[in-house]
Amino acid sequence: MSYSRDFEGRSALVTGGGRGIGLACARMLAERGARVAILGDDADVLSGAAAQARADSLDIIPIPADVRQEKEVAGAVSAVVEHFGTIRILINNAAIQPYGTVDATPPLLGIRSSASIFVGPISRPISSCRICGRAAAVPS
Repeated sequence: MSYSRDFEGRSALVTGGGRGIGLACARMLAERGARVAILGDDADVLSGAAAQARADSLDIIPIPADVRQEKEVAGAVSAVVEHFGTIRILINNAAIQPYGTVDATPPLLGIRSSASIFVGPISRPISSCRICGRAAAVPS
């Protein structure tokens, strides 16, 4: 599929970017000219996704980090900024999902305290991030 290059030269970070919607977003951005870092907690999944993207001539790099660990997120953001110089686009796609049967799934309130997702370190180096003209994340 051919797209315009309307993200040419911009850098993007996609959390949860190793598969599913996150990977689709990352690939769409790269197809439109963005340099993209995909962040997730499964290094093998990220490496495979990035390798396939490179085989398709897309500029996507894998950055392993668990968004529940603030230090890992801060390190990942530093790595992206070091590689690209800045982060212009952020897609916060990461999710924490329990897998299994309904009976084995903990109630929402029971997992709330362990499901913190640290996005503060991500938003600080972003020079601007907008969705449909409204701010989605602004630097503090």
